[in-house]
Amino acid sequence: MNLYRNSIAVLLLLITLLNCGGTTNSRLPLDSVIKVLNIEIKNVPEMRSQKEKRLNFLKKEIRSNSGEIDFKIAQELFDEYKSYQSDSAFNYASIMHKSAEMSGDPSQQALTYAAFADYFISVGFFKEAAEMLNMIESQNVPEERLPYVYNINARLYRSLCSYVGGPESEIWSYYNDLNRSYLDSILLVAPKNSYEYSFAKIDREQLDHANPDKAIKDRKELLDRYHINDHEKAINYSLMAHSLIDAGQRAEAEYFLILSAIHDIRSNTTETTAANMLAMMLHEDGKNDLAYKYIQKALDDATFFNTRLRKYEISGYMPTIDRARVDWVSGQVWKLWIVISVIILLLVLTVILFLKLRIRKRVLEQTNSLLDSKTKELSKSYEALSQTNEQLKETLDQLNETTQIKDQYIMQSLYVNTSFVNQVEERCREAVKAIKEKKYDDLKFLPYNMGIKEERQRIFKSFDSAFLKLFPNFIDSFNLLFNEEDRIVLENDQKLPMEVRIFALMRLGISEPTEVAKYLNLSTKTVYVYKTKMKSRSNVGNNEFEARVKAIPKP
Repeated sequence: MNLYRNSIAVLLLLITLLNCGGTTNSRLPLDSVIKVLNIEIKNVPEMRSQKEKRLNFLKKEIRSNSGEIDFKIAQELFDEYKSYQSDSAFNYASIMHKSAEMSGDPSQQALTYAAFADYFISVGFFKEAAEMLNMIESQNVPEERLPYVYNINARLYRSLCSYVGGPESEIWSYYNDLNRSYLDSILLVAPKNSYEYSFAKIDREQLDHANPDKAIKDRKELLDRYHINDHEKAINYSLMAHSLIDAGQRAEAEYFLILSAIHDIRSNTTETTAANMLAMMLHEDGKNDLAYKYIQKALDDATFFNTRLRKYEISGYMPTIDRARVDWVSGQVWKLWIVISVIILLLVLTVILFLKLRIRKRVLEQTNSLLDSKTKELSKSYEALSQTNEQLKETLDQLNETTQIKDQYIMQSLYVNTSFVNQVEERCREAVKAIKEKKYDDLKFLPYNMGIKEERQRIFKSFDSAFLKLFPNFIDSFNLLFNEEDRIVLENDQKLPMEVRIFALMRLGISEPTEVAKYLNLSTKTVYVYKTKMKSRSNVGNNEFEARVKAIPKP
């Protein structure tokens, strides 16, 4: 596998070198780099497995022989997790904080605040990030880490600029000035021959004199000059793509977004926007199959990293791409129907012609025998076409059912998510009010009042409601599999029992016990117990039971 990956790496390098002479080449090998990206996506599980092995090794080394926490290893684990998995990144930032408090080292404490700020920016908690950064005193930061700390500050205000409008906004100008000042600070403390200095210099120059062509040229020189890791390459390729879009070079922008996505995968970076942006551009180009694949990859990454902000951004684009993909599939089905219609018409004409020939040639026994043979062949073809027609009808019915289920669950999901967001927003207001009134003890209970348990029940209720709307006959059909005394009777709230909910998911096509357990917040063993219990009460055989449930028709 390593030899295979090395071959892919060489191919990608050759593609990049062929195009590094200028970004104005309109014949970029997009198909080739897309193939590389698709291969890298298939290799994600193996690369994550290798990263987990390295992380497990570091976790074993985090405590010294005396039992004390090793601050440097905790910091290294944070650096490994900060663009990989947010929850673990926060955990190791907390471990850094604990170690710094035990040692009383002000430099460690400053680096801990920077780590927390880095994490908060990644998950969209900008207020908390600003609070952490305000606690850092620059004299306590090791000299070699000052560019890192200043870069986090610049990143914070650059992110805030993207949420407050454009240059005409006064608050945007305020945040942009802060971004500029921290870039200036990086240029003052970073060695002039360092990557950090060159990277900050490009950003600084673009703030004063936005020039996409110069930014592209400078970043290419930066990539040629420094030996940087895959994560840094992904960042620079993504920034080049943005500059190319500003310069009106769309195809070149797609090319560098693909390169960025490839290096994100190789660096196990899941906090990224390259795949998301690439999917939208491919959707605009009409390449909806690829767009759907990459927006799904972006959503998988955001889910793995566990950032609600990024998931909301992707969820806003995904229905558009998904709808376009479904429309494309529907268009293909329509074309297939036209072809079938033409074939049937030709078949009818053929049959008519055959009957005329049969009447005219009855007097000739030899010709009659030949016509009989052809009639049998045509009959077989007609039967084959009839079977194909039935299969297509079944496929179309399945597509219609899937579309109805998808539309119903999109609306239910939108309602549930909106309700939960409103609830979280209300708790945030309570937290702000408690802080203003200095009721700090009240803050301890806010996490317990977030309504996670109620939210899960609301999700179940939403699922039950949507499912019974789609399959109003399900309970009646399901009860036919049991004797009278064992049949299910729903209460007035129409809430499905947990064991029935398991088989409702099975009717929707989710039959893998691990997936069912994850959705219903059960253990896999409990799912098996529920299923076995229901089968034992059924009046049909265990092997036949699941097939009968899956065959319950949609009215």
